[in-house]
Amino acid sequence: MSIHDTVATLSRETRARLAALHGRYEDGELSWEQFMDLGAAEATRRSQAASSLAALAVAAELSRLSGRVRAPTGGGAGYDIETAARAQLNDQTATQSYQQDGNTAMGIAGAAVVMAAYQDTTARSMQDQGVTFSRRQVEPDACEICQDMADMVLPTTENHYHHKGCACIAVPVSENGEDQ
Repeated sequence: MSIHDTVATLSRETRARLAALHGRYEDGELSWEQFMDLGAAEATRRSQAASSLAALAVAAELSRLSGRVRAPTGGGAGYDIETAARAQLNDQTATQSYQQDGNTAMGIAGAAVVMAAYQDTTARSMQDQGVTFSRRQVEPDACEICQDMADMVLPTTENHYHHKGCACIAVPVSENGEDQ
């Protein structure tokens, strides 16, 4: 299983876990505060794992491409993941999708927190490693928007577009657009 597959699994598991926790809230087993505490903790824990995997993935890819071992950088996500998780869950309650299906909406919000931590750490790790350009690698079942942006090369100072639930990643490339 690749690192990307592992992160996708973390994202799917977070989605399922938050949907289940929200179901317990809707069934009256949890108060809103308990749901938020448990949901934010679950999203935070899995996001921290995804962030660590992102730093490892960048170092592994650079090691493979250069033929010399590169150590992961320890930058992590550039923000407080728990605060972001709570904000994402709270913001999700104002969406139309939450009004239609709260369990699914909360699951999507949790998965988005995980992928955002992975994507942010990937970008920061590439900059820390001296990578100047990255290429968008789309997930196998990417949406039409993401498919249109497949293989787009950007400077690492610019972020690739990601929508909520996006599992596309950035991979290092050299200045001429070739893999490093």
